[in-house]
Amino acid sequence: MVERSGARAPDTVPARAAPAPPSDIDEEVESTTSAADSTLTGPRHGALLQPEVEDWMLLESPYMTHWNNKRHTTNGDPHARPAQDLPDWRMRERLRTVTAALVMCLNLGVDPPDVSKTNPCAKLICWMDPESLDASKALPAIGRNLQVQFETLSMKTRYKQYLDPIVEEIKRFCTNLRRTAKEERVLFYYNGYGVPKPTPGGEIWVFNKAYTQYIPLTLYDLQTWLGSPCIYVWDTSAAGNIVNNFRTLAEVRAEEEAKAALSEGREPPPLPNADGITVDAHGEPQFPLRESIHLAACGADEILPMNPDLPADLFTCCLTSPIEISLRWFVLQNPLPSALNVDMVMSIPGRLQDRRTPLGELNWILTAVTDTIAWTVLPRALFRRFFRDDLMVAALLRNFLLAERIMRFYHCTPVSHPRLPPTHNHPLWDSWDLAVDQCLAQLPTLLAKENARVVAANGGDPMPPHLAAFEYQHSSFFSEQLKAFEVWLSQGDVSRRAPRRRVQRHPVLLASGPGTTRPEMSAAAEAGAVHGYEADAALADDAEAHGFEHDPPSQLPIVLQVLLSQVHRLRALILLSQFLDLGPWAVNLALSIGIFPYVLKLLQSPAADLKPVLIYIWARILAVDHSCQVDLLRDNGYMYFATVLSPFQGNTQGSWTAHATSGAAPAAGSGTPGALPIPNVSEHRAMCAFILAVFCQDFPLGQDACLETDVMDSCLEHLEDDDFLLRQWSALCLAQLWDNSEAGKAKAIAKDAHGKLCCLLSDASPEVRAAMLYALGVLLGTSASAHDPLDANTGTARRDARTHGAARAPCVGLGALTGLDDERLRSLEVGIGVAMLASTSDCSPLVRKELVVTLSALVSLYESFFVLAAYMYYARDHERAGAVNLAPSRLSADVNLRVEEEERLLASVLRKVLALGEDIAQEDIANMPAILSIFVTLLDLSVDPHLEVASMAATVVDHVVATLFESGVLQARDSALHRATAHDLDTPSTVPTRLADRPQLERAESRGPRASLGGTSPSTSTPPAGTSPPGAAEGGGAAGSSAFARTVTALKTLGGYASSPAHSPKPYARANERQAVTVAAPKMHVGDARTTYAAYASPYAAAHDARLPGPRMRPSQHPPSVEEVLAGLIAADLHKLRTRTMPEETHGASGALRATLPLKSRLFAWCSEYFTEPQMKSAESDEPGSVQYNQQTWRRQCSERHIADAIDQSEGAADARWTQLVGRVHLGAAPALLAFHEYENVLVTASDHDVVSVFDWEEHRLLASFVNGNRVQTDVTSLAFINEEVNALLLTGSADGDVRIFRAYDHAASPAHPDGGPQLVSAFRALPDLVRSKYPSGLRVAWQQVSGRLLAAGDSRLVRTWDAHRELCIADIPTHASSCVTSLTSDGELGHLFMAGFGDGSIGVYDQRNPPASALVRLWEEHNAWVQNVHLQKHGARELLSASVDSEVCVWDLRGSRSLTRTNLTSTLRDSLSSFAVHERVPVFAAAGTPHATGQSYLQTVQMGAIDQLQPLGRPLERALHIPAQHAHSAHAQRPTPPSAYAPSTTLVAFHPQHPLLAYGGTDHVLELRRYVGV
Repeated sequence: MVERSGARAPDTVPARAAPAPPSDIDEEVESTTSAADSTLTGPRHGALLQPEVEDWMLLESPYMTHWNNKRHTTNGDPHARPAQDLPDWRMRERLRTVTAALVMCLNLGVDPPDVSKTNPCAKLICWMDPESLDASKALPAIGRNLQVQFETLSMKTRYKQYLDPIVEEIKRFCTNLRRTAKEERVLFYYNGYGVPKPTPGGEIWVFNKAYTQYIPLTLYDLQTWLGSPCIYVWDTSAAGNIVNNFRTLAEVRAEEEAKAALSEGREPPPLPNADGITVDAHGEPQFPLRESIHLAACGADEILPMNPDLPADLFTCCLTSPIEISLRWFVLQNPLPSALNVDMVMSIPGRLQDRRTPLGELNWILTAVTDTIAWTVLPRALFRRFFRDDLMVAALLRNFLLAERIMRFYHCTPVSHPRLPPTHNHPLWDSWDLAVDQCLAQLPTLLAKENARVVAANGGDPMPPHLAAFEYQHSSFFSEQLKAFEVWLSQGDVSRRAPRRRVQRHPVLLASGPGTTRPEMSAAAEAGAVHGYEADAALADDAEAHGFEHDPPSQLPIVLQVLLSQVHRLRALILLSQFLDLGPWAVNLALSIGIFPYVLKLLQSPAADLKPVLIYIWARILAVDHSCQVDLLRDNGYMYFATVLSPFQGNTQGSWTAHATSGAAPAAGSGTPGALPIPNVSEHRAMCAFILAVFCQDFPLGQDACLETDVMDSCLEHLEDDDFLLRQWSALCLAQLWDNSEAGKAKAIAKDAHGKLCCLLSDASPEVRAAMLYALGVLLGTSASAHDPLDANTGTARRDARTHGAARAPCVGLGALTGLDDERLRSLEVGIGVAMLASTSDCSPLVRKELVVTLSALVSLYESFFVLAAYMYYARDHERAGAVNLAPSRLSADVNLRVEEEERLLASVLRKVLALGEDIAQEDIANMPAILSIFVTLLDLSVDPHLEVASMAATVVDHVVATLFESGVLQARDSALHRATAHDLDTPSTVPTRLADRPQLERAESRGPRASLGGTSPSTSTPPAGTSPPGAAEGGGAAGSSAFARTVTALKTLGGYASSPAHSPKPYARANERQAVTVAAPKMHVGDARTTYAAYASPYAAAHDARLPGPRMRPSQHPPSVEEVLAGLIAADLHKLRTRTMPEETHGASGALRATLPLKSRLFAWCSEYFTEPQMKSAESDEPGSVQYNQQTWRRQCSERHIADAIDQSEGAADARWTQLVGRVHLGAAPALLAFHEYENVLVTASDHDVVSVFDWEEHRLLASFVNGNRVQTDVTSLAFINEEVNALLLTGSADGDVRIFRAYDHAASPAHPDGGPQLVSAFRALPDLVRSKYPSGLRVAWQQVSGRLLAAGDSRLVRTWDAHRELCIADIPTHASSCVTSLTSDGELGHLFMAGFGDGSIGVYDQRNPPASALVRLWEEHNAWVQNVHLQKHGARELLSASVDSEVCVWDLRGSRSLTRTNLTSTLRDSLSSFAVHERVPVFAAAGTPHATGQSYLQTVQMGAIDQLQPLGRPLERALHIPAQHAHSAHAQRPTPPSAYAPSTTLVAFHPQHPLLAYGGTDHVLELRRYVGV
């Protein structure tokens, strides 16, 4: 039996259950004497509050914060994708070099007249000496060698040699080249060693027919014949003249095009600068696609080098034979003695295509070096255009960088158009020299080994052992670069400065960068051009300040090349995955480098050790760019992930499980089929589910391909996995599999997928529960498309190729391929909707938002049935509102009559449906109560405490009601809507309480509409007054007696026919003004307002389209009856459901309504952001040295100092009065609640029913004031702080049973920061079923930080326990009392025990470790009146005190059956007790009495006392309130009215949780603060 005690008479004690006490309390009770509880010894409460063994793990764990996850900071709304994060790596247009003209004007044996050759002079041309052959054979041999050299660059280009051509021949073959190439690029190579130098006008020289004269050829004629695009290679002295002339012609042509565009009224194209670079609308430098490229061997006043050790065509050799010329130049400029000579380096073994040989390895390294140099000095767009578009162009430009380095050594500067930055001194050339040196150091031995092998093969001496044992040592270049990349990943600051400082100093890029419109930037560009491309440091800093991007690692192109090596591939992939983990910017950089073809090809690799890292890389790529679907389908790459996802592979599951258990990764090629060397199997399968989900999204071909595999079976199997991420993405992948697919939905129904999803609606993870609802919503008809009409960037990340194949017709509901009867199919759809109603009471707004979206699909599908339900509900609602004052017998008779009328209406409607030719089954009749329940649920959700949920539900409800109005029901005969007048709509019915007179309704009207999403117009009209407390009306929750008035008023306002509502509060306000609360979610701009993605959408396209109910003039024609109108709507919907096709036009809407249903869910996009966020590194708050880590460390240290200072200040505070006046805080209204922050100088008050004000009590100033948002005629009845040690959140509980959690509650918004004020983190209905009472207490909460539990009680017969981590109700504990809970307290650490005070004076002790029905373990009944406060100290002696309004104060021990000490303070307070508080650490209490009249004013009395024996600490604190007394001439002056109807408190008193600080007052809008000061 429950231990009971009390002075109450037996007949006044209400009947209660008698659950058995727990064993620990039994032992404590048995250890005491039954004679008196005063013999209790030891510490207070014995060991009842001591942690148990299993509790120590929780207590020793790091400080855990709550309601600060991503779902709380974003509320499930995805962030808008910045423009810079959109993928742009795919070339919209690509060009190929298809034909090439190799023009050689050598005229062997005859020197040109303007060139004086040295003696000796360079002789080699195309690596051969022309004098070694006859003159007739030398020229063709040189031409063949030249073509072979160019073929190493591109084998797909068609080459044509033109040796010593004449003018007519050049014109003919140039014209033919353009005709053959069409729109593609043409290569024109010109070697002019045998003709004069180009003229200053850019003319080149060819021959006449007799080869007796040099004939000039203008560049203009050449461009006319060749057209564009072209790439020109000029290997001749003074080649810079050609490039300069081309630039002049290009400028003239651009000016002419601009003038022509202006004359025609068109926007002129952007003008290129002197280097041919244009700037697009985003400020990115671009090179026109069809512009020609020029590569010249030297400047306008330079002559080609004539060093006899070098080939005469040094520029051509650099472009076509880079390895040979690099080795030769390395040997020539090497100052150290060496056995190498130029002939030996030409014999280096290997092939260019074989990277395992020395020659192939050097070619591989040179490609990586030149790519990396270009990557570090060029803007991203130019790099892609030059090095990732055309194979020929990329090869020539890579080798051009080498030519610049070598030829500058011989005082010759190659020239290009567009002009490239100088790279001859780039640090990577040192790495190239080291690689060449490592190779050449082994060359003599390699050559000796090769000679010995040839000798031995020809029967000579065998190979010496030292040569036979010699093996070529590969270069360490790639391993060293990978190590540098690894160091950058671990130590590099990825956002320390604007990228490519070297490029920003280059005048080309400075002139085309973000600051082109600024004069100082242009001037600096010109200065840079004069001073050798070295801009001033201040200019670089200025450019850095005006543009901020991430600084990429220079080794990224090298990592791409390393993927070609099997030796370094795994390490490179791992490092690449770590780089991609940094965010979308890193993914875009990797894609722009060209990583995609490599990782796509690797999906064909069977190597098991590559699977985990490839899965991770592909998840990162698809999270940023969805355009890879066609590539995965073309190469069957999706099967790679479908195989990993499948749990049905024979050996895969066992091997994965074995690795997961052992934690060790098997070696590659271990021979275990399907083995994957990863310990976290579920996480990688979740990635595979994500990849396949993206593969199916908006891609019917991919969807069909996955449906032919076992992907659906795999996802259904993984719904029961232990990993929440895999459960979540399995559901999301299922949604994409059956999105708008009749075959997918039929397969899902056959496998009972809907049943499995419904069973997981109570999952421990809110994200999983939301994903289940998302999948069910898509099954019923919502869209899973990535297109979001509110985000313009959602569709830009996909390719048009994804739409290959025939477009699908819309799939209505579950589709027509399920094989079920029409009646059964309709029952199944409605049944799924009913099963989801259990999520209505979910704590997470994320889940409730998905519930509304899913129900909107059902409303859209069965629109006419919901219109019928709305008509029946509103007709009943109007009759119920008019029957408030009827006698019970009359009300019962009217209810029976109403039921009969509804049955008659339904029967008449169904008969008329049958008359229209549509069949009505018994299942359809049975579905009507379910549809009515769903409609009532939507009404309840339309006044949800969370603004986004309410807005979305209001969109659905208003669409139903608007359809009801527009369908003809308003004009129909005998319509119940005719009985509603404007007065009925604006006058809600209320039942006021007796504790206080309720305020007038003008309070809400004067304040304006409730705070809305992001500060825009409210989503719904002012909520109904309801009953007191709200939610007790029939129908449950907020769908109370005036639902009809609420919805129609919303439609009036939105339709434009109602009077203009009061203006909503601005999103920002001064500190002394009330400001609106925004949702903690990403905001977007809609017109001039900022709102979230879940804003309200009106059903009307224009304001004048709305129609209103009420009496109206009947038209001259005979209007149809209500039954006929409703029957027509239902018949049309039944036809749609029978044929499963969408009608061409929406029936009954007359074009006035917008298609707002079904709603668009953004859960998939929000969940996909997980794969764009860093996962490999620790959280920012856990990284030592990070900003968040330093802030939290500083806060923790401040809290420790704060506690230490408070302990020092509290010494002796229990033995003396607290007399020092700290100051007075002036309030805007009489407060109903007070709460001190434990570690900050913050004091929070709740006043004026729903106004929360935050003060700095030390500086006595208001920090912020905002509207809580609870419903009219309800008050804020609870305040609590969450996560006080880190970033505190403010929890408010209101009398309507709702809990709201705010962050930034002490910040005031401003015009510069409109979202800087209080933000709603979460909101939910903590007590959904409130009990009607004359003396309500509202909602009382107790927060337990360590365990993360919230106890909610009040006007209910239950104490509901909420788990903050799971956001679920984990227990409903019966109070076993017949009155409301007035006070709630618990152990602040673990909270196994909690105590509740009741309105009848009883106090219950509950143990949460017991089953809920037997949780009550102690019941004290010594109080005879309303228990004002029950409080258990957090620190100190852990005293438990209680006080009632009759001034009775008791001290309790949990082991005792009666109070240890009790006293009555009536004589001291001179009136009844108004407020009571206990300090958390110091053993003192304070009691405030009700102000009593003294003449013309009131006197407030506060008595402090020591808990030990309840002795007062000196005389009471008294202060005059200076409030004029009413009826002062009478003997009994009227008392001040309590500020809240949910507590009989007129004066408040509160202690600071740590400091010896007391606050009291409030009746006269002033709080007085006093503290203890020791001697």
